[in-house]
Parts: sequence; structure tokens; C-alpha cells
Amino acid sequence: MRYQKSEVKEDEKYKDELMLVKLRYKKPNEDKSNYFDTIVKNNSESFDKSSENHRFAASVAMFGMILKNSKFKGESNVNKAIFIAENSLGKDEFGYRKEFVELMKKYQNMLNIDR
Repeated sequence: MRYQKSEVKEDEKYKDELMLVKLRYKKPNEDKSNYFDTIVKNNSESFDKSSENHRFAASVAMFGMILKNSKFKGESNVNKAIFIAENSLGKDEFGYRKEFVELMKKYQNMLNIDR
């Protein structure tokens, strides 16, 4: 109800919010639940200016949707996923990100061999 439009101008006070996340949980072997909520601000910044972690995670999600041939993949393709991942490697202490890029490239090569 917080973000629904109303005739009262009160909804203006939430204009910089994207969402309100509410969470309730219980610790193992406890009866009392704990509650907290937090506001996620609507920081509309371009994808290119988002963090390396965000961009890399997006490339992983994109590749997953490509593999599943998801109806939500839009105009995603392997070249785009590789490009985004390569440009958002960041601190790759154990080499997992680079390894993921190599995996996508192997998949891309498999597609090219089958043609």
C-alpha cells in the first residue's frame, strides 16, 4: 500500500524509494522471530556506471538466460555477456571470474563449430 497512487500528495514522500524490504526470521532453535526492514533508494544510474560486481553478476544472469533460452533474455547474446564480464572482472583474487569468461568463450566456440 505504501507506493500505490492516492489522491493525497503523501506519495511524494516516497518518490526517491525503489522499494521497502521487510524481513522476519527465526534463528535455529529459537521461538522469537526477528524483524527488520530497509529502504532501497531509487538511484537511477546508468548500467555502465554501476559497480563491477553488479555488472559481472548481470553477465552471469544473462548467460544463464541464454542457456535456458529464457523468454526474458530480450536481446541478450553470448558476445554481449562476454563483453560485459570482461569489462567488469575487477579484483579476481582466485580467478573465478576469468574462468567464467573462458567458459562462456568455450560455449561460444561450440556454437560456431555446430554451424
